[in-house]
Amino acid sequence: MAAQPTLTSSATAGIGAGGDNFRQYLAQLQQQTRPLGFDETWLDSQFSRIKRFKTVSPTPVVKDEAPATLETFLPNRFSQTQITQAMQLLDEHGELLAQLENEYGIQPRFLIALWGVVSDFQLTSSAYPLLSVTSSLAYEQQGDSEEVVAALRLLAAHNLDSEELLGERDGKLAKSGFTPSMLLEYGRDGDKDGKVDHRNSVADVLASYANFLSKQGWNSDQIWGRQVKVPQDYAGPSGIAHQANFVDWQSVGVRRFNGQDLPNRADMQPSLVQPDGAAGRSYLVYDNYRALLAWDQDHYFALSVSYLSERIRPGRQ
Repeated sequence: MAAQPTLTSSATAGIGAGGDNFRQYLAQLQQQTRPLGFDETWLDSQFSRIKRFKTVSPTPVVKDEAPATLETFLPNRFSQTQITQAMQLLDEHGELLAQLENEYGIQPRFLIALWGVVSDFQLTSSAYPLLSVTSSLAYEQQGDSEEVVAALRLLAAHNLDSEELLGERDGKLAKSGFTPSMLLEYGRDGDKDGKVDHRNSVADVLASYANFLSKQGWNSDQIWGRQVKVPQDYAGPSGIAHQANFVDWQSVGVRRFNGQDLPNRADMQPSLVQPDGAAGRSYLVYDNYRALLAWDQDHYFALSVSYLSERIRPGRQ
């Protein structure tokens, strides 16, 4: 599906939780959507069925007494059962994954790893009417209406009523983690049945992940990065925004984790990331790692995908 225009910031100004009530908000939002090309009778029907979804507030996160570091987090992130399941899925969907690698240039193990981290390999979604959820989220959180408009576009594209487009309580379409706007832009029909179905189709989920990573600049000639050793007195630049070639990193004392020299190639611009600070683990990361961060700007997330991809790498002993 191609990306579709959404309401502009000027069009959504004043629309949010500051309205007198939810129905007033919906009336204003419906008025703002009229110029976007929807059939007015159809639009009236969809908005008339939207209900206030009052349980959209996220569950409070209870933090551990001692914050996790990568030293403790990564080894405990996946059970052996999850790793075994990931390897089985890599084999079970081998033909599909090979086709996706040929079309999008994404190595199969990374697609399985991303699926595992995002949803623990689950497909089924909660049965919440997505248009009601996205409208309630936009109202309660004073956010823009991009996901509401995207949900409307999905309904129109598939000739559905609002009760037929179901999703999660957080506004995602399914366990795959795609919002309505993401599905419009990146969703792909992996099983070629004429629809993108993240509730029931593994092929559609994996194809959509592959398309997303491809659009973020994934390079099939590279992996994600590597753990490295940094001199104890290193005081130079770090962070994903700073890029330098291997020669530069070598010159300031950065080495492979086993102490050997860094790769001798000039076609890459790695970044040094130290999510737990200078005393924690250090990594040189590449363009594919940056593509993972486009999904979630969290190093623990990107390193979880990277770690699982290494655990299920074909030929790994």
